[in-house]
Amino acid sequence: MKKELEELGEKIKEFCNNQIVSGKAKNFEDCPAPCIPIARLPPYLESKGFSWRDYGYEKLTDLIGQIEGLGLFRKGVPYVYLQSGEICAVNQGIKEDLTKSKEPKGYEIRQAYRKLISKPEDWIPIKSLMDEVGWDGTPESFTEKYGLQFNSKENLVRVRNISRFEMVDDICFPKKLSSNLEELRKMALYETWDENDKRNKLLDNYLRYTYARVKYEKKIAMSEDNLHACWNIGLVDYRYESIFCYMTRKDIENRWVFKAFCIDGEDQGKEMGRNILKMPERAVYFEDNSLLCQPTKDNLSVDRDHIVREHPSRLPIDWLKKNLGEDVVKWKEGEKPEDYDKRIGDLLPKESDANVSLQEKLKQSIEDSLKRCQWNYKTAIPYYDPNSQNIGWFLPLCIRKIEKIDGREKPNLIPFAALVVTKGRSGRFQGETIYRLSWAYRCARLVCRPDSDWLTPLFSTDEKIDAED
Repeated sequence: MKKELEELGEKIKEFCNNQIVSGKAKNFEDCPAPCIPIARLPPYLESKGFSWRDYGYEKLTDLIGQIEGLGLFRKGVPYVYLQSGEICAVNQGIKEDLTKSKEPKGYEIRQAYRKLISKPEDWIPIKSLMDEVGWDGTPESFTEKYGLQFNSKENLVRVRNISRFEMVDDICFPKKLSSNLEELRKMALYETWDENDKRNKLLDNYLRYTYARVKYEKKIAMSEDNLHACWNIGLVDYRYESIFCYMTRKDIENRWVFKAFCIDGEDQGKEMGRNILKMPERAVYFEDNSLLCQPTKDNLSVDRDHIVREHPSRLPIDWLKKNLGEDVVKWKEGEKPEDYDKRIGDLLPKESDANVSLQEKLKQSIEDSLKRCQWNYKTAIPYYDPNSQNIGWFLPLCIRKIEKIDGREKPNLIPFAALVVTKGRSGRFQGETIYRLSWAYRCARLVCRPDSDWLTPLFSTDEKIDAED
């Protein structure tokens, strides 16, 4: 049977090669090789006198999993691909032509971008990036295909939120990342990880930026041969045992391939422990234990004009309606947040009555927040910015609303945004800008699960204005 299985495997590999050469394979960013839908295999095998059912397997995927040199990848439906070292074109000339015509993958673009920048999210000449990856098309087609920000006036380009892609650029997930997140969710101590009805959106965000941090802190533990590695994801199971991400690779030049989320010494954690001597520590975001932030009116400065005129979409809509009119502040069809901010901001000249009025409302909200900080030291929530690698705090900004509480109508403070606060060398605090609550929770959750009465993952956020990561 082993010999017969090898013969079947050669036929499948031959079919996969033919599909690749003829351009019928599919490329996925999170799979290391071109993929062929597994549904194409049975007709081909039958035409060659093979029936996969003769090998005693109930599922074709189970059979493929037993053939050396073949891999399985799921993207809604199963795909089969040739593992490293198995891809061979009909002849070397065809292989060279395929290599020349192959478009770079998204992770290759971002890795080239990292090589060229001097600081995170730097703007660089687009020609430099195109030359680096061998792109022969137009700048417009290049930026559109890979979702890059493009300054056409100065011919500059950048990758926004580059640290968010660090994990998926370094690690290949053979299954869809969403499937692995679901497995992690079941393993980890319970938390609410959904946002805006999107399954595991917060968990995805947490994992990506945690990886960027442990990589920055050099906390990825490796085996002696550098072919096995793991990192502490910062979550625990019901016993409060640390969960690790275990990954392997066939060659030190290759990307890592995800193996499992596991506990040291259990399941895949046994293999992890046999290859890696010491388990790594979790990410640390503060150099000391002083997370207390209690700003006052005397030691806090806030650029209220910047907040009002640059980010009106983050202010309560009722404030904008009262000062500019309901028809004016309505979102136009297809309008993006940055377009809305520009349009409304143009209606708020620096010394206009509307601008002054909005700043007064914002000032009152900030003063309420400062009183709350004095009353409860847990009000200010520490956060970590993965792009700038800065630390700071979030303070709640609220609007007053009349609500029924215990059967009576009472005024209540409802959070609408988070004031971003940093601390200077002098010891003074600076209010930099404001974040939507969902953004604030994502940044705060990197440090720890917020124990807060105002910042939680349960937000009824307008999907239209909260699409940015």
